[in-house]
Amino acid sequence: MNYKAFFKALGNDNPICIINNDKEIPMSEIKNHNHIDDLFFIPNGGGRLSSDITKINTFYVDIDCGKDKNDKYYDGKIVKEFKKSLMAKINDFKFAPNAICETRNGYHIYWFIKEDISPELWKCIEKALIKYFSGDKKVCSLANQLRIPGTWWVKKGYNPF
Repeated sequence: MNYKAFFKALGNDNPICIINNDKEIPMSEIKNHNHIDDLFFIPNGGGRLSSDITKINTFYVDIDCGKDKNDKYYDGKIVKEFKKSLMAKINDFKFAPNAICETRNGYHIYWFIKEDISPELWKCIEKALIKYFSGDKKVCSLANQLRIPGTWWVKKGYNPF
């Protein structure tokens, strides 16, 4: 699914888009930065801080293979096996996600929300999903940045993915 179709399905046609975890860019500039910069977006609507979020669009879990004892990303073979076992767990989960976006080291999993939900209930469910999938516990904010679907993972010293 390309990012425009993803954003439409998410219910956030014009999300905040960010390059290299820093500078906001309009969605029209994504294609100019792909392959060069890491591109992120904030799935929920309203702002860059959790206190600014006015529209909760999705639950998400960021699941990565992690790094080795030398703080280096694992090689492709290890990551591939990790992804295979993770996909089995995703497929066995009672509630099918609306989108699964592959990253270099794992997946971002999304469950879209069409009805209003309180931030407190969102946080409770979000934490339960992260625990079930052994996701990244730091990615548990209404305003977390996640990689824009279909864009490249670009890290110095590693092949883009």
